[in-house]
Amino acid sequence: MKKHSTSGIPRKKDQIINRIPFRSGLSLILDHDEIIQVEKTNKKHIFGIAVDVGTTSVGLSLCNLESFQELAGATRKNEQAEFGLDLASRYKFAAGSEKNYKLLNRKLIEAINNALGECIRKSGVNPNRIFAAMMVGAPLIHHILFSLPLENLQNIRKKEYYLRLHQIKAGKLGLRINKAANVRFLPEVDEEIGSDTLAAILSLGLYGANKKSLCVDLGMDAKIILGSKKETVVASVRTSSVFEGHLLKCGMVAQSGAIEWFRIVKGKIKFLTKGHIRPRGICGSGIIDIVSELLKEKLIGGSGRMKGGTFVVYEDKKRRIELTQFDLDKILRSKAAVSAGIQILLRRKKTANARINKVFLTGNLGDYLNADNAVRIGLIEEQFKNKISFQNNAALEGAKLALLRKSQFKKMNGLSQEVRHFSLKRDKEFKKAYKKALKFPG
Repeated sequence: MKKHSTSGIPRKKDQIINRIPFRSGLSLILDHDEIIQVEKTNKKHIFGIAVDVGTTSVGLSLCNLESFQELAGATRKNEQAEFGLDLASRYKFAAGSEKNYKLLNRKLIEAINNALGECIRKSGVNPNRIFAAMMVGAPLIHHILFSLPLENLQNIRKKEYYLRLHQIKAGKLGLRINKAANVRFLPEVDEEIGSDTLAAILSLGLYGANKKSLCVDLGMDAKIILGSKKETVVASVRTSSVFEGHLLKCGMVAQSGAIEWFRIVKGKIKFLTKGHIRPRGICGSGIIDIVSELLKEKLIGGSGRMKGGTFVVYEDKKRRIELTQFDLDKILRSKAAVSAGIQILLRRKKTANARINKVFLTGNLGDYLNADNAVRIGLIEEQFKNKISFQNNAALEGAKLALLRKSQFKKMNGLSQEVRHFSLKRDKEFKKAYKKALKFPG
């Protein structure tokens, strides 16, 4: 719809979406100064969605924009994964033909709509009452979702170019909410560091903090963030989404049925699944727990060899869930990459471990990530043990902040120009540290 002047109309100052009621019973739904809808009622609630469009999964939160409450959340697999698990493979597939590109776009919108549908069923919200969508994700995901030319990835740093591209109408995108709603994809740092990383920085308060904090976001490529008042830098290391359950025989994203907590007590296996239903697989927090428990029980040696080559986590007449030696090798390599990345980033930024105030672990891993277990497998150093806290999907939390508060939305836009990418690609010391970390502690 066209923008109209609304000067003089009272509104809540810190909301992107406002409902302006009139005594006549009419009300306006405003997005900044744009009239989204004119209604013959002022009693109905208004809603919005925040979406973390991950490489391997899509997390969505449905929120009441007036009470600032989350009403429902859902995580669904990103169906693009069948055409390339990592972003490099997906880029190659998308660049192959216009048909391929459109297919990836359609699969992504389908995944978002599926997560949205689950939230609508849980909450009972009318999709036509959803007037805003705030999205974060990797730069390639952004370009595919908004059908932008892939060659434009190189222009992300050009602010005047980028600002023309990050907003689209829901009806044009094919998102099943109010057709006039604006869908915003928050800005990136460059072609490698996306708005999902910036959203994590926003939600955890890493930018501008008085003391230095460290964050490890365990996604397809783990993002290692060092933040303080002086500067905020991000390094990226390849983990192939192992900690999100991918590339493992029985791995899965943190959905219903995923084992997300695991212990061995006096020789007996105990576990919890997401949704408290029969196990379907193992998600990130469960993977870390299982490896840690097997190390504690000396079923895995320091070199990464597992006794018997396979550990059965759960078995019934229909399903056998296990961790194999092949799985363990992938976990060890991913762990080594994260450990080495932290070590080299701190070394290059001349930051001693003792100067780190807090250490955050985040990602779509499940709800029960255990700091002791992260230390036992060598993902995080022992010195950080008492500083570790876990935030499940800080990227989605950041997207929610930007959806609900105009001030946070503006801050998020500013972060894209302030945060710096620290590349480890050609760092010889990183390669040495990685090789050294290819073992479990002790």
